[in-house]
Amino acid sequence: MTELWQHEFFRNAVLACVLGGGGLSIIGVFVTLMDIPFLGISMSHSAFLGAIIGLLCGFDPFIGAIVACALSGLIVGPLSDKAGSSSNNALAVIFSATMGLAFLLLARIPGPKSEALNLIWGNILTISRKEITILAVIFSTTVALLVVFFKEISAVLFNREVAAASGIPEKVFYYGVILLAGLLISASLDIVGGLLIFALLVNPAGAARQLTYRLKTMFLFSVLFGIASCFAGLYVSYRFDVPAGAVIVLCSSGIYLIAFAVSAKRQSDVWKLYSHSQKSDRNSSHVDISRREFFNERAGQWLDMWYKDQDNGTYTRYDKEFDRLFSLTALRPGDTILDVGCGSGVMVPYILERIGPSGKLHEVDYAEKMIEVNRSLHTDSRVTFTVSSIDKLKTPEAYFDAAFCFSCFPHFHRKPESLAVLYRALKPNGKLVIAHFDSSEKINDHHSKHKCVMHDHLPNKPEMRLLLSNAGFGIDCFTDEEGFYYIGATKRQPPSIRVKT
Repeated sequence: MTELWQHEFFRNAVLACVLGGGGLSIIGVFVTLMDIPFLGISMSHSAFLGAIIGLLCGFDPFIGAIVACALSGLIVGPLSDKAGSSSNNALAVIFSATMGLAFLLLARIPGPKSEALNLIWGNILTISRKEITILAVIFSTTVALLVVFFKEISAVLFNREVAAASGIPEKVFYYGVILLAGLLISASLDIVGGLLIFALLVNPAGAARQLTYRLKTMFLFSVLFGIASCFAGLYVSYRFDVPAGAVIVLCSSGIYLIAFAVSAKRQSDVWKLYSHSQKSDRNSSHVDISRREFFNERAGQWLDMWYKDQDNGTYTRYDKEFDRLFSLTALRPGDTILDVGCGSGVMVPYILERIGPSGKLHEVDYAEKMIEVNRSLHTDSRVTFTVSSIDKLKTPEAYFDAAFCFSCFPHFHRKPESLAVLYRALKPNGKLVIAHFDSSEKINDHHSKHKCVMHDHLPNKPEMRLLLSNAGFGIDCFTDEEGFYYIGATKRQPPSIRVKT
């Protein structure tokens, strides 16, 4: 195969594998994480329609594909922006109408239709130097934007509403993705063709998603899988004289199936269905690793996404709610406090203000990146840090005056064991606080939309009361209302059920 390097068409094909396969795979991550697969289908077939119109009317098919994608984006973007199944239905109608019109116009092209057929099936060996140059410009632009705006992109992919509330122009990024998708799809039609290009858009990204929750790693895996699919297709096409486009798609599908088969994430989701039975620590560790990756990836943006006040640029968005929380659980100067699931430390300034110079605060989180961010932001000597899950936390017995579980209790995989650890760590009559700044209904609904934490729910009131009672806590206050969830409990009688920790 090395003898082919002397031919320009083969060098162009290799460059197309890298630029087209890599670029489509990057955009595929956006399409996959934003859960807008029909957008990818509609855009790819709009590009095909535009190219057919170009051939029929006698102008450059690439220009036709670009224009068609732009017009399609004006339609499918707002439609996919809407929640619910109705937008997918509308996109499916657009997709089918686009394909019907494309084949109708294909039949109207006079004379030989070989160039039009290449647009259907693709032929990576016919890509010109001009197309490679255009692909290189679009690919470089995509990578540059991803690097420069990675923080904002991460926030938009995590939750568009939260990103908007944090001052990020999420619509600019969202429609920017649509534009880049259109450009890349239009420039890549010759790789696998208009009918199959959707597979190269979603298969590598889908395979990467099976293997990691880390966004950077997901982009990297997706690009590697996309490029590998193209190279494999090119080799098999040369070796067995079969269409390269079809083989590229089959290779990308094979990579996805392999990733799906070996995915630890898929296995952990299966085990999570049985989390309440808590059959073994090994099963728990699968779930915890997946969750840890989820939170580690977002550690650097967590405070900005959730707690930043856009008017003054400080993390005081929930000052009134924190004042209410601490009015229900009064801390005293000199208290020793345990902050469980502390994240990047939103509670730290509020607690330090109340425990005074002689108080102590211990921050605990099992996501090491969260602790790294927390430690970098809070250098006060009163604060110490530990990376640990709560159910495995080692602390002196009867050491803390109060323990806070703020915005974290749903993520405790072994809730009875975790409460047993907290009971042991608290002094007699020590206070336990479980709090969120939203109702349990909204919290559970929000978690259900994110695969990694979709089973991390707050138990209902009867279940929560039973959990706390069995752990040895007496409930002093239980509030579950719009914008505020609070449980204040006191360490009282010995637990009725001792759990080994």
